[in-house]
Amino acid sequence: MQQEEAMTPMSYLNFDLLIEREGNAYEANVIDSPMGEEANNKFKIPFSKEELEGFLQRLGRPAEPKSAEEFNDAAKDFGNRLFKSVFRDQVHESFMRSRDRARAEGCGLRIRLRFNDKGKDELRLSASQKEMQKLLALPWEYLYSPSLRFPALAPETPVVRYMHMNEPHVSLAVAGPLRILVMISSPEDYLPLDVDKDEWRSLADAFSGLRQNGAVELTLLEDATELALQRELRTNTYHIFHFIGHGGYDDESGDGFLIMEYSEDAEDGKPKTVVGRRVNGERLADLLCSRRSLRLAVLNACDAARVSLTDPFGGTAQSLVRAGIPAVIAMQFEITDSAAIHFAKEFYTSLSEHCPVDTALADARLAMGEAEWGTPALYMRSKDGSIFVPPPPPALPAPAAPGGDTEIHYRMMVGDIKLGKLVPFLGARANLSGRRLGATWQQAPYPPSDGELAAYLSGDRSDVRELAQVSQYVALESVEFLSSELHTALDREFKTLPLLAFLANLPSYLRETCKRGESPHYQLIVTTNFDDALEQAFDRKREAFDLVRYIAEGDYRGKFCHKSPDGEVVVISDPSTYELDCDKRTVILKLCGAVDRADREHDSYVITEDNYIDHLSPDFVLQIPIKLRERLRSGGSSFAFLGYRLRGWNLRVIFRRIWGDIGPTSTSWVIRPEPHSDDIQFWNKRNVKTLNASLDEFVEEMDKRLK
Repeated sequence: MQQEEAMTPMSYLNFDLLIEREGNAYEANVIDSPMGEEANNKFKIPFSKEELEGFLQRLGRPAEPKSAEEFNDAAKDFGNRLFKSVFRDQVHESFMRSRDRARAEGCGLRIRLRFNDKGKDELRLSASQKEMQKLLALPWEYLYSPSLRFPALAPETPVVRYMHMNEPHVSLAVAGPLRILVMISSPEDYLPLDVDKDEWRSLADAFSGLRQNGAVELTLLEDATELALQRELRTNTYHIFHFIGHGGYDDESGDGFLIMEYSEDAEDGKPKTVVGRRVNGERLADLLCSRRSLRLAVLNACDAARVSLTDPFGGTAQSLVRAGIPAVIAMQFEITDSAAIHFAKEFYTSLSEHCPVDTALADARLAMGEAEWGTPALYMRSKDGSIFVPPPPPALPAPAAPGGDTEIHYRMMVGDIKLGKLVPFLGARANLSGRRLGATWQQAPYPPSDGELAAYLSGDRSDVRELAQVSQYVALESVEFLSSELHTALDREFKTLPLLAFLANLPSYLRETCKRGESPHYQLIVTTNFDDALEQAFDRKREAFDLVRYIAEGDYRGKFCHKSPDGEVVVISDPSTYELDCDKRTVILKLCGAVDRADREHDSYVITEDNYIDHLSPDFVLQIPIKLRERLRSGGSSFAFLGYRLRGWNLRVIFRRIWGDIGPTSTSWVIRPEPHSDDIQFWNKRNVKTLNASLDEFVEEMDKRLK
């Protein structure tokens, strides 16, 4: 029997519409689209306050008897007037052309609505900001035009309220079930919810299939208090927080809130009472964002229907997204039990299949019925909606078995070495390889790793932090002291590690195996280490090399200098014309500066947090001599990352500056023993294969094949 192929989640292009306050009106600006061109128009809200409240009342009472035709007429009238006001003239033309482009590329078009009051982030002070809050509270999900119908109801055109944040969002790899924590809060001093244990059992029953096949795990928090939530999140791992209860918005603070339960102590034999307590968005964010695994919050209002311009959960959703939750779904109207169950089942089914959150919501809307599909509003900071992704494939096994998959990768690296295509990238953890068991860096001595340098600078304290943090702290006390301590630690004759000896032996190997009449292809070796242990290894082999290193301080800060084998040092003022490549000998490129044991005045380190912030400049890579820069960015080069871990700043900064988020275009490798799943995911997304091997195993395998 032929097996049916699994559906691939839809990919999207983004149509970003920024809506700003402009005097007594608003301005809609297309700031990003598949067509690229700018477009804008000014508009006013096409409804009076009374009309708006009337629309909201009709849209927000799904429990009342109402024909589908009546509902559709109200929704179409509201959505069409809003669409014609905002999506007109240039904006309409840009949107339609963008939709055509997306269709031509086989993609959907994600409509990302962005709301701003001329760049202000706070939403709690000015009258104009409060007007923006009211604009945000409109049910934009009902945008409608006769030719497009309801874009939010089509999986090809999801509508999201996008909040652009500087901090990047990283998708979470989930290998097991999606773990959902449900809180139902119904304090005695608030209107009773139309939810009880029977409804909870109905919800649990609806998920029975998903739970049996291991896709979803549903947990009810029996005690709907803030303290119980804090304890549950501390002791167990959850991916989604699903709240059912009351909520509101505080005009004075500019923040939303949920109503959780609080149990007052019984007195004089009276039964204990359960009252409501406000938990504002900021406090809720503190609770949820402290758990790295929690990526989504669903806020479900079950109280009286909304009839005003205040969205009861909109403020809370914004607070959570600003604080770091990648996506929040807030129910902007009352929702019936049946619609809530259909929403939850279809939405969480799609999420468990690793669909983007906006795709999953579009699927859920179709399952909710005609009267309530516009109730969920999605607030999102994730650029692509992919908040949960499949776990990465396992790392390539090591040591290599002859004829196995890893054997192929070792052969590829050997072939690239012979052609001069392989660029070794050395990180600080490479200095931990090849040591005697239990030996410290000051014995022998060995070149120090980043952790050892951090411990040295901090006085070997047990609470030592990352090297960039420690260096920043020391530099705040005294930059001179930091420089002096680094020079003392690095001004040594280091023992040559096997990895460094392997690299220093490559030039002679290439000359010996080169065909008669041909010139060998030497390597470009890149390192982010500050020591000169690699240079010492080449000197001991009497191998000439060119040294290019970054200048982090002084008059030539931000440039590179070149030291030739005869000892001449030249500052590279024009990297676009500077003649330097690997035709004659190996080139060692030190991207983060280095110690200069001949002259301490020339020491230069990118080591503190401030140094790395400066290093983020796009001009950094442009200062590398042109032929070396082309070697780094060329599709003909492959890379072997040796001694790197993701917790350090240097790898991520350098990677972003050279290759952006995409990574090398040719197959490359990272050598890591027992890599963490986060590491594997990081490298896989950047076209880098993970070989599960120690650096000593890597050197042994490569040396064996070269010989």
